[in-house]
Amino acid sequence: MIVAVGVHIVDLEDFKKNLTDEFVSCVFLPDETSYAVSRARRHESFAGRFAAKKAVITALGVDESGTDLSLRDVEVQRNSGSGEVGIRLHGRVAALALIRHVGDVSVSISHCGTNAVAIVVLSAAQNGRGSLEQHRKL
Repeated sequence: MIVAVGVHIVDLEDFKKNLTDEFVSCVFLPDETSYAVSRARRHESFAGRFAAKKAVITALGVDESGTDLSLRDVEVQRNSGSGEVGIRLHGRVAALALIRHVGDVSVSISHCGTNAVAIVVLSAAQNGRGSLEQHRKL
């Protein structure tokens, strides 16, 4: 059962202008950064991951400004074999997802022309327990 859906779109030109080392270290985890900087158009990889992080927060029904939620608590992972993208939650974001009975997080990221977009679907936990239990690190 779907708990919530979140979507976020990023203007690539604006994002590229604001993509500083300080911003990267505040928003992205080391594996996310390593992947993005290995790409020819690194700003597109960072933008897609940023859109996914924001879509998760949106799906959870909160605005991280004014809260103690961190975008670093939303990790965008890429399966090196299949190329499939996934989400792993940490810290307070994982705790909030558990409170909302989220069991799984699905994500799709796309780039087209001048935008990057991500959509996130939060699914209910099965039998009161979800796979997010393993991601909880408070």
